[in-house]
Amino acid sequence: MKEFFKVVKTDRIIYRTSLASGFVITATFLYAILRFFSLPPFIPVFNQLPWGNQRIGPSFTIFIPLALTIIILIANLALSSFAYSKNPLLSRIFSITTLLCCLLMFIFTVVIINLVT
Repeated sequence: MKEFFKVVKTDRIIYRTSLASGFVITATFLYAILRFFSLPPFIPVFNQLPWGNQRIGPSFTIFIPLALTIIILIANLALSSFAYSKNPLLSRIFSITTLLCCLLMFIFTVVIINLVT
């Protein structure tokens, strides 16, 4: 476990993008919690489904993208830690991809919340 954090802390790009990803996830969580009580009982979260009742879910489903992004963050940090010794570029790509996923999730959450309130 110490080696995992050592790899993350030694590479400046991985460290900064991981820190920024954590900040974006925290900001998204705080925004969703602050606006959660003003949400209607059902919100349109599942935008890829056909039109109608399939697209809506209970208001707590606004946290599903947040949970998926946390899983992506943990998985990509683990992958970048294991791949760093053989290919530092691949580890940096994993880290930047995580930051991009976090930013897109933040935009999705803000848009959905602003759409329904």
